[in-house]
Amino acid sequence: NINAVRTSHYPNDPRWYALCDEYGLYVVDEANIESHGMGYGEASLANHPAWRQAHLDRTQRMVERDKNHPSIIIWSLGNEAGNGVNFEATYDWTKQRDPSRPVQYERAGLARNTDIVCPMYMPIERMLEYAAKPQERPLIQCEYAHAMGNSVGNLQDYWDAIESHRQLQGGFIWDWVDQGLLADVPEGSPTGAKRYFAYGGDFGDVPNDTNFCCNGLVQPDRAPNPHLYEVGKVYQSIKVAAVDLAAGRLRVTNKYDFLNLDRFNASWILRHDGRELASGGLGRLDVAPRRSKEMAIDLPALEGQGEWLLTVSFTLAEAASWAPAGHRVAWDQFELPASTPPAQSAEAGGKLEITQDADSLTVRGGGFSIAFSKQTGEIASFKSAGRELLAAPLAPNFWKVPNDNQYRSSYLKMVAPWRNAAAERQLTRFEAETVADGAVRVVAEASLPPAGSLVRTGYLVRGDGSVTVSLRYEPGEAAPPLIPKVGMTTSVSSRFENVAWYGRGPQETYWDRKTGGEIAIHQATVEEMIHPYCRAQDTGNRSDVRWLTLTDSSGAGLRVTAGTEVVNFAVWPFTMADLEAATHSYQLPRRDALTVNIDHQLHGVGGDNSWGALTHPQYTLPGDKPYEYSFTLSPIAAQQ
Repeated sequence: NINAVRTSHYPNDPRWYALCDEYGLYVVDEANIESHGMGYGEASLANHPAWRQAHLDRTQRMVERDKNHPSIIIWSLGNEAGNGVNFEATYDWTKQRDPSRPVQYERAGLARNTDIVCPMYMPIERMLEYAAKPQERPLIQCEYAHAMGNSVGNLQDYWDAIESHRQLQGGFIWDWVDQGLLADVPEGSPTGAKRYFAYGGDFGDVPNDTNFCCNGLVQPDRAPNPHLYEVGKVYQSIKVAAVDLAAGRLRVTNKYDFLNLDRFNASWILRHDGRELASGGLGRLDVAPRRSKEMAIDLPALEGQGEWLLTVSFTLAEAASWAPAGHRVAWDQFELPASTPPAQSAEAGGKLEITQDADSLTVRGGGFSIAFSKQTGEIASFKSAGRELLAAPLAPNFWKVPNDNQYRSSYLKMVAPWRNAAAERQLTRFEAETVADGAVRVVAEASLPPAGSLVRTGYLVRGDGSVTVSLRYEPGEAAPPLIPKVGMTTSVSSRFENVAWYGRGPQETYWDRKTGGEIAIHQATVEEMIHPYCRAQDTGNRSDVRWLTLTDSSGAGLRVTAGTEVVNFAVWPFTMADLEAATHSYQLPRRDALTVNIDHQLHGVGGDNSWGALTHPQYTLPGDKPYEYSFTLSPIAAQQ
């Protein structure tokens, strides 16, 4: 759903413009002028008359070579080269030579020699300040949403602002492709990889910019990065809005400038608790460009408890030059008003027995046992049908492996006290009791290194073999300003390689990058759950998860069911320490145990830029607030 390209920072190969003419991409053609290394203000070459002809020559050759390409709708005078008399001259020449096209130049700011105000990396609040006043020129960011590594957070927020003001008319994501070079793995890879995408420093080059050129929506081989799917959803030009969901009434808006929606097939799927209940076609809707139309879907009666989700999709009715028939270009999803919270009941099961010694307390029932460490308060063992389900204790976790945006800001300094906080906590309370329904309640409380803070974990073991786990964080007076995550982590055997979940997907999603994740039941292998970013970093999270299962080839395994609030989860075939130590994905070993993170929430990925901008506050966890969540672990028997 990307419709425009800026040829930063120089004119492109002539064949590129021919492709844009053919496929219908708008182009901002940019002159090969960049001189910011000389400085700005009076030092800028833009203010030196001796450089006037050099500026004009590059601009004139671009315009004369490319002027007959209909895809080019805007000329750009250059990039980061200051502003002054030489750019006033190139602007005046271009407007005289081709009065049919707008001319833009970022460093002109609000000066006369740009028809479009085209800043780079302008925060949303400043965009809104511009839009709040009468303006004669639109604002289109020439660069924004820096896509370095695991990034492109808060893109939906940008577009909520853009679509609410006529003066705000879009932007160009920096940038399209990770600029890495295919190279041989220098020594044996634990993954068996033979080749990898190398970046600055991998060639013995000093100085270097490390992986700073790996900032694309796709990888060097053009395989999509997960954030490409977020862009596709946010950028879609068909919007479906609810009118009366109970009656199945919706409003479809065509945001295309030239296309009627009759070239797309519309369809719907109704899911109950993630499973398809009904579906139907809506045919080709006759909705003219920039117009809306109401429609009604004849939904079946909604009976019983649970969540009802309606998804409306638009696919190509016929093959296009760029995609086959059936390719999905837009979708929207709605929770129907008949939805009710799922029942949280559990079978009482058989009688439970408690045994303990100096080190542990064990709860046993029919065919299962759960052991708790008296030193840590953690579940140290969970056995069902004679098989161990956990390969490591279930422990609180407040640390998140950083992503590129966090490595290059003040974030790591702010959250440093949390790196080892869970491991260094001191148990202050551990007790167990049998409650009225025969279940066993275990409570563990520990102090955390951030002075005065504590974490309380609760466990309710039932006779059916399930255990409901709750975690509560309470801040102390000296709590750091931000927490990377609030959650728990454990390990399971690598034989549990099959993952299914009911939540957003199928690609990874995060707190500030989940618009493109469709809520449904998804399935993947553990290897498919992670993404090989050029620089190894946090990966694989799934958001708004109702339940997940980890199973082996027999179908046996472990189920995690969220409590009253949805959870996040990630499954890695390596450890958190492995991930944080690696600089390339090929360096990540494949362990005999899988790391499983079950989190209340984790710090958003950010995306305004990758050199200081912090994640937007609404996607962070302030350290001075309490947090609480719960989930239930249940064994899954092998299929007969």
